[in-house]
Amino acid sequence: MERIGVYYAEKVLTLPPEKRVLKDLPTGARWENCELSQNFFETKLIAGKEIFDCESEAEAKYLKVFIELSWQRVYVPVDTDYLEEIVPRLVYLKKRLDEIIDNGLKRVFGRKIRRETKQLTYKKISAIPTEIQI
Repeated sequence: MERIGVYYAEKVLTLPPEKRVLKDLPTGARWENCELSQNFFETKLIAGKEIFDCESEAEAKYLKVFIELSWQRVYVPVDTDYLEEIVPRLVYLKKRLDEIIDNGLKRVFGRKIRRETKQLTYKKISAIPTEIQI
């Protein structure tokens, strides 16, 4: 299975600096309660008490993936069309990762232990490999 960290490195970190922007993500946010809010004029991503104004629905979905993975900072492509191109695969990888982890944690009792185990697994699996040269 393709790893999120590898996909991110290949698709985002290889972009020239002027085509990406670094965003700080909320630390300690309740990643389970991350949601999109959209109306005719704006798209917002709500994570815990943090509210992000997003340029597009694609940007909100992109940030949501990384907030749920407990990343603290992430580069976001500036080009909305490019972002819309890479987000579906990113969302798919995250969904597939959730399925695998949830299946493995079925027999673990205790919500707190499952949540902590899931976060530790996210951290390990979504890390950017050190052998990737940026």
